[in-house]
Amino acid sequence: FSRESLEEVTREVQQVARFILDWEIDSSFLDSDGDFQKGLKNTELSPSTSFGIEMGLLNLLASAQKCYLPQLFSLQAAEEIYVNALLNYDTGDIKAAVKKLLAEGYQTIKLKVGQGRLEEDVRRVQELREAAGEKVLLRLDANQAWSLTDAVRFGNSVRELEIEYIEEPLQDPAELSTFYGECGIPAGLDESLLTLDPDHYNWNFAVKAIILKPMFLGGISRVIRLLQHADGAGIYPVFSSVYESGVTLSVLVQLAAAFSPPGIAMGLDTYKWLKEDLLQNPFRVEQGRVEVKKIAANARLIDFEKLELQYKI
Repeated sequence: FSRESLEEVTREVQQVARFILDWEIDSSFLDSDGDFQKGLKNTELSPSTSFGIEMGLLNLLASAQKCYLPQLFSLQAAEEIYVNALLNYDTGDIKAAVKKLLAEGYQTIKLKVGQGRLEEDVRRVQELREAAGEKVLLRLDANQAWSLTDAVRFGNSVRELEIEYIEEPLQDPAELSTFYGECGIPAGLDESLLTLDPDHYNWNFAVKAIILKPMFLGGISRVIRLLQHADGAGIYPVFSSVYESGVTLSVLVQLAAAFSPPGIAMGLDTYKWLKEDLLQNPFRVEQGRVEVKKIAANARLIDFEKLELQYKI
C-alpha cells in the first residue's frame, strides 16, 4: 500500500544511514522540534521510510534501556490490546461472518460501506447489528465516499443502531460538524490526517477517534503530534495497520499499549489477509485481543529465511 518502491526506499535508507551514523539516540529523537527530526526532515524521506527508521530506533532504544517499547512513553502501559474485526465490501453472508467472529471473541466489528447503493449499505448495517447483538461495538468506514446530503441520509437511517463512529463519511471533511449536527453520529479521521495541520485544525465534538497509520502519516513523530492535540479534545486514537508484517504490527500493538485508553479496539485485523509472516511465531489475535509482552517477545524472533538480501545497504 506504500507509494514508494523498494528501490526508492533502499536509496533513502542509504542516505539516512549516513545522517544518523554516530548520532547519540535518546527518547528526544521523536521531538518534532529537535535536531534529529529537523535533520531527518531535510533528507525528505518517504512516509514508510521515516516510519521504518523511527520504528527501528525505538526498538534499539528500548533494548538499550532494558525495557519494552511502551515503557519509553508510559509507566502504565496496557497489558493487552483489543482488536476490531474487519468485514470488507465483498463479505456476502454477514450473519455467518459475524457468527464466526463472535466465536473468535471479537467485541468490536468494522464494516466497509460507501461502495454501492446507499440503501444496500443501510441494509447491511442493519443485518450486522441484528447478527452481532447489542453488546458488540460497530464501526463503519466510508473512505470519504459520500456527499453531505447522502451521508446525512445514511446516518439518519442507521442512527438507532448505536454506531461507535463512521470513518471518513464525507468527501469534504470540513462538513463533519454539520454531519454530526444532522444525525448525531461522530466521525473517525483517517485519510484527512494525511493533509491535516494538527496545530490549526478545529478539534471538536464531531470527531470521536483518529485512525493512526504511521506508515502513511510519515512516522511516529507525526503520530505523537496528532495524539497530543486529539487527547486535549477528548478524541481517542485507534492504531491501524495497512497490511504490514508482524514486525510492524508488534510496534503498533506496543504504541497502542502506551497511548490508547483501556478497552478501545485497534485496527490490526489485516494480518488475516497475509499468507505468510516474517516472524517465526506469526502475529495472531486470540479471543479478540493480543497480549502486549507476548507480541513484543515474538517480534524479536524473525524468520530470516524468508528475507532476501537484494541490496547491500
